[in-house]
Amino acid sequence: MKKRGFTLVELLGVIVILAIIMGIAVVAVMRLNGNVDVTYYNQLEESLLLSGGEYFSYSKDNQPGIFGDQVKVTLKDLVDKKYIDEEIKDKKGNTCDLEKSYVGAYKDQIDKTKYFVCLWCGDEWEPGKEGDSKRANECGGKVDYTLGITAKKKNSHVILDKEGKNWSDEAVELTFETLNEMEYVYVEGTDKKCKLENKNGIKSCTITIEENGIHDLNCYATGSSGGESKETRKENVKLKIDKTGPEFEVKDKKLNVKISGVVNVDVNESNVSAIKEEVEVLVDNIRDNESGIKSIEYSFEKEGVKDKYNSQALASRFEIRKELEAGTYNLKVRVTNNAGIKKEEKIEFRVYREIEDPTTSMYCNNLIYNGGKQTLVKSEGEGYVFSKREGTTAGDYVITARLKEGYRFKNSGTVDAKFTCTIKRKDVTITAKEQTINFDGAIDKSLEQVNVEGLADDQSLKSIDFVENSIDGEADTIEISNAKIQDKDGNETTSNYNITYHNATLLVRPNITYSIKGGTVESGYKSGSTVTVTCSSTDPIKSFVVKLEDGREMKIISSEENKIVSEFTLDAKGDRVISSTCETEYGGTLSQEGKYAIYKAETCSEKVANGYSGTCSCSAGGGMATITHDCSTSFVNTYGGCSGWSSYEHCTTHSGSCKKQYKTNTWTCWKK
Repeated sequence: MKKRGFTLVELLGVIVILAIIMGIAVVAVMRLNGNVDVTYYNQLEESLLLSGGEYFSYSKDNQPGIFGDQVKVTLKDLVDKKYIDEEIKDKKGNTCDLEKSYVGAYKDQIDKTKYFVCLWCGDEWEPGKEGDSKRANECGGKVDYTLGITAKKKNSHVILDKEGKNWSDEAVELTFETLNEMEYVYVEGTDKKCKLENKNGIKSCTITIEENGIHDLNCYATGSSGGESKETRKENVKLKIDKTGPEFEVKDKKLNVKISGVVNVDVNESNVSAIKEEVEVLVDNIRDNESGIKSIEYSFEKEGVKDKYNSQALASRFEIRKELEAGTYNLKVRVTNNAGIKKEEKIEFRVYREIEDPTTSMYCNNLIYNGGKQTLVKSEGEGYVFSKREGTTAGDYVITARLKEGYRFKNSGTVDAKFTCTIKRKDVTITAKEQTINFDGAIDKSLEQVNVEGLADDQSLKSIDFVENSIDGEADTIEISNAKIQDKDGNETTSNYNITYHNATLLVRPNITYSIKGGTVESGYKSGSTVTVTCSSTDPIKSFVVKLEDGREMKIISSEENKIVSEFTLDAKGDRVISSTCETEYGGTLSQEGKYAIYKAETCSEKVANGYSGTCSCSAGGGMATITHDCSTSFVNTYGGCSGWSSYEHCTTHSGSCKKQYKTNTWTCWKK
């Protein structure tokens, strides 16, 4: 056998193969050593996580509260509280810093508490060291790339499940939250997105889903973290939205027409208690295009009495047949869909007999105020009663006609009818009496100066206003107004009357004065004396007449507008001026009577002999006293009777003519 050695090429091939094997072996050994170190630390962390978790479970007040909260406990606290041993060392035997090393806990998006360990054990494993991003993340918390989502109704803020088990009756707001460094949230397959904003360490935003229907949404957030583009895992949300509600129609089955609001049923029967009507109703086209019908109910309620709803089987239509007596009924149909939206239709059925509305001309009595109670209306017609029947004072009275059960007015419907009855005012005439007053005098304003006609029994005039109208002595009117009338109790009743006033004539006497000179008995003129009579007035004088006893008139010697002078010559036989009348242009008249005479005799006896009557003064002469006595009696010129009487009074008692005796200081009288 020939022996041969390896060629150079073969040796080179063997060397290359050995080098490759050695390289693989070195890499494998290096990876093995690294895995051993990681495993060591993983086991160490797991034991610390158990100790830390035990600590937090017994210290609930120290646990994180809401998403984003993070708390920690140092290894020193765990050693002090006997949760771990005193020394913690790394692979190389370095003792970990118990003050800096800790166990942390935080709340994630689905409200779970997660734990992590942060160890400070020397330069090799210092957190955040370059090339050791894993441990840096651990010390910041093991936050995974999840996206917290809350679904709630837009307006009511009711929280919805994300599995789409229930329907929402309005738009839904999706609120997204994350602790990751994300920028935007997207809803897959749509154009909906929102920008994440940082609020108190939590990044959040909201997207509103408005559209009706069933929605299966995949939502995720994108952005950058640690220099790399990251994306959260997709979170699925299922929603059911129905905002439109159910639909249906209510029809009159007999007429096949849609009905709503009020249905008036007029039954023309005289006996109201026998009024009955059968109504047939069809509830049709019941549907809901989104969530579907959940329930159908109806009730037929009499006015004032509530009825329970009756449930109907789910169908597109159902019928109601009901016999109704006189009165008002409410048919209520209520359909509810699976989103909880209710639609209710209310139909009012009025079963009645229609009657004419009462009016003023039909029922009001023709009344005039009489001071007592009066019946305003005649007896009621069929189907209603009157609220007010009597009135006392004049005026308008609103009468209300209230319907009885089973009736309805033709014009007013079911509302009470109203009309007006009137008690008219009584006509009264008040007339002023004519008055004549002196110039500058006052009219009489007492109630006796008016006549009243037309007052009700036991009523009287309480007061009235008088207005005096005059110009100097001119005749004018007395105006009356503002009368007040009262009943027997003193209560004023003026407003119950129509008062007509009649004014009266006012005659004002002119300011007339007389001036008579001469011819009077007291003056002592003799026969042939001249008597002058003058009339003066504030008004123009129309006439002035002075007549003597024998009918002769005194002649006027001068005449002015406001003054006339008359004159007459008396004779010795005793002429008499018996009357004078002065009349003004405005109707004023003043008349006066008097007797004027002149005599030659100076003794009473002579005056009596000449027929003088009246009281006169006589002088006996020779120093006798002048006395006054009744000259209508005759004197007896004989002495005696009272001679020697000591007093004048005794003599005058005998109505005689007397003289005084100076020596004896006594009186001598001539008796009858």
